[in-house]
Amino acid sequence: MPHVVRSLHAQFLILVLLVLAAGCGGGSGTGYKGPTGMVTGKLIIDGKPLAEGCQVAFQSVEGGYLAVGTVKSEGKYTLTCNGSFDVPAVAYRVQLAAPSKVELLTSKNELQDPSEMARKVMGPPGSAKVKESAKPPFPAKYSSTLTSKLEYTVKAGSNTADFDLSP
Repeated sequence: MPHVVRSLHAQFLILVLLVLAAGCGGGSGTGYKGPTGMVTGKLIIDGKPLAEGCQVAFQSVEGGYLAVGTVKSEGKYTLTCNGSFDVPAVAYRVQLAAPSKVELLTSKNELQDPSEMARKVMGPPGSAKVKESAKPPFPAKYSSTLTSKLEYTVKAGSNTADFDLSP
């Protein structure tokens, strides 16, 4: 099972790296010139907020866009797309990743948001080491866009994407 969790974290990190390489919306070079929205939401499981530090990723159905966020207190998250709160207004499939600790070879050891984590990983070899958690605090089906069945269409303007992950 730890190998599966490690593999799922690797897949999530690859998605984050892809969004940094491809960009997202606006003048980032992807060609997307359409409307954008800001996305916030709350993740609940069994009536309680999802654990802080979990990652949420919205992968577009078409166009190759990826927006990511980190779950904060009370299960709340805000998506960013290539460092911006402007998320392309298109349809997305959603997946989650368990919290990961990132060990930075600097004077500080602290949790990083997904974009910062990806920047560190893209830096010099050995600039970050990801320690996997033993078991995600949600059912495994939510670890992939292929099995989560979570979908959301971002509209122009403000969006609230709340999900109840209870079985």
